[in-house]
Amino acid sequence: MLAASEISPQGLALALTLLEGDKFRQITPSDYLAHLCRRPGNINVQAAITVNSKVLLWIKQSLLHYDALIPRASVWKFFINAAEECRKLRHYQSLITIAVALGSAPVQRLSATAHCLSRNMRNKLEALVKLPDPKGNHSRYREALREAPDPAYRDYSIPWLAVHLKDLDSVLRQNSRVVEIKGQSLINFQRYTRFIDRLEEIFRLPPPDLERYRSQGQLAYLENKLEKVVLDEEAENELVKRSQSIQAVEESLRSRRIPELTRLGFGVSKAARLVVAGETLPSVVVERDSQTDVAGVEELFKDLRLEKE
Repeated sequence: MLAASEISPQGLALALTLLEGDKFRQITPSDYLAHLCRRPGNINVQAAITVNSKVLLWIKQSLLHYDALIPRASVWKFFINAAEECRKLRHYQSLITIAVALGSAPVQRLSATAHCLSRNMRNKLEALVKLPDPKGNHSRYREALREAPDPAYRDYSIPWLAVHLKDLDSVLRQNSRVVEIKGQSLINFQRYTRFIDRLEEIFRLPPPDLERYRSQGQLAYLENKLEKVVLDEEAENELVKRSQSIQAVEESLRSRRIPELTRLGFGVSKAARLVVAGETLPSVVVERDSQTDVAGVEELFKDLRLEKE
């Protein structure tokens, strides 16, 4: 298995495509119908949803992993680039997942981290987080779905499952199960014909064929990370608490213009350099509960002032 330092944005995109592509291949047309009709025993659609939910949570946790400003911004840049690689592969399921993670409240509130990105990268981030916007029946996503940035993958696709399940559910809702003909209740076959037509329109292209990459280590790395992800309310609450703690530190740094002064090459205290470029924060910040004590953070950073060169 590869180490984290050996995983590139392209490598992660390949792993995500292999992982979620495997789940999509297991889903049959009847699985979609059974899932939407809530018939017991259907697992393939739910399995794809669960894997994607784990990917989403893992990305959010990764985006908030580092205590220091610059390493955290580097992780954001990594995932922005990974999203671009997913787009080339026409892997829209993970492309949207990365966009949703970067656009989530725990991540978006960290404005100082965003400002550590280059202007070009910030523009990419802004465009990316708009991609899942539901406005116009998800028009931004549907426009992207028609694109083929890399012609080699024009005939492949992993679509955004959640939005297309809504499309299919709409077909079922708009067509009743039975029709009345000459006083008799008959099965409405047109309902299922329209359902299959829509299904084939959405899922007509197979996932990209990336078998040549399966044993190179990227997929094993991703699967190992996802094994440790637990989907529960506590995990989401921890994200919020983590984000609040980081935000308090960022606000303290920005009030003293520490990130700006660091970029300009001015000398700052050792404590400030640690929080901007290091890998750890003092435990008083990291372990603080959800009711972040901003006054305590202010006390912690009271010595963050300019040093002489």
